[in-house]
Amino acid sequence: MTFLTPLILAAAWVCPSNLEGPDLQETRAWMERATQHQKQGEYSTAEALLRRALKTSTQGGPATVEVLNHLAGVLLQKADYSEAERIVHRAIELNLQQAEPDDLKHAESLNTLAEILRVRHQISEADAAQQQALAVFETRLGKDHPSTLTLLENRASLLAQQGRFREAVVVSRRVLASRENLLGPSHPSLATTLSNLAGYEMAMGNAVNVEPLYRRALAIREQSSGPEHPEVGVLLNNLAEHLRRLGNDRDAEPLYRRALAIFESRFGSHPNYATTLNNWAEYLAGRRRKRDAETSYRKALSVAQATLGRTTCWSLRSKKIWLGISNSCEGTRRRSHCSSRP
Repeated sequence: MTFLTPLILAAAWVCPSNLEGPDLQETRAWMERATQHQKQGEYSTAEALLRRALKTSTQGGPATVEVLNHLAGVLLQKADYSEAERIVHRAIELNLQQAEPDDLKHAESLNTLAEILRVRHQISEADAAQQQALAVFETRLGKDHPSTLTLLENRASLLAQQGRFREAVVVSRRVLASRENLLGPSHPSLATTLSNLAGYEMAMGNAVNVEPLYRRALAIREQSSGPEHPEVGVLLNNLAEHLRRLGNDRDAEPLYRRALAIFESRFGSHPNYATTLNNWAEYLAGRRRKRDAETSYRKALSVAQATLGRTTCWSLRSKKIWLGISNSCEGTRRRSHCSSRP
């Protein structure tokens, strides 16, 4: 059983803009428009606007570095990992070429790079980049600055990916407490923290804590971003998986259907969509709806291969599960431990 996490949504860009001056007014305007679309989950539109911003910025200057960092984060959210990595390396290179390199912008680039490496399971490289970025933010901005907390959130994700769930819970609870203290109990950023914490608690077997965390996260995200936001789809999938694990299929089914409807309308292909299709197929197989389960597995495999490649761990395991249902519905009970989560 695979669980999605919206951590990647928090990792897109964490450093406040410092674009100033009348010559950067057009660039700043494009970036502000891109930010609004990004917040609504309209990542392709945000990407297009940021590429226009690149054309208006002073080529090779600090403004270009800032736009590139923002663009890399949006590409990360789109799951266009190869292009995101290319862009973030370009940002790093340009920043180091400046007469006075901006260490915060460099740390922001490293944070995005760490998330890309984490997705690709290059854990040691991700850890090195992440720790370097975190040290800069803690020194320059303080341990409780919202940007530092975002990096700590990503730190918890990396710990969880290594199976260090107890440490991940400690870090995540620290982030939650700090964000509640700074921003109040209903700030949109809390949705991500609450959902991540629920996933770590679930992995540790603390099931009693999970549903309240997911439902609070879902309420916050729907209130702040609307019922069709991609992160709402992630949260619906997470809650549905938890309920299915508890044997509450009746309440899980409408949540799966809502999540799939959101992903189908927002993404042609995306790892989150593939994972939700895979989870839905497992649900259907458990209900002895073999034909429907096979259709969903086929689609999940196709989407996964389109976004992650045919030889990724997710794709290979998904294909293995799908092939198993040709012989027996019981074969679908096999669980994939290779996470497609970003």
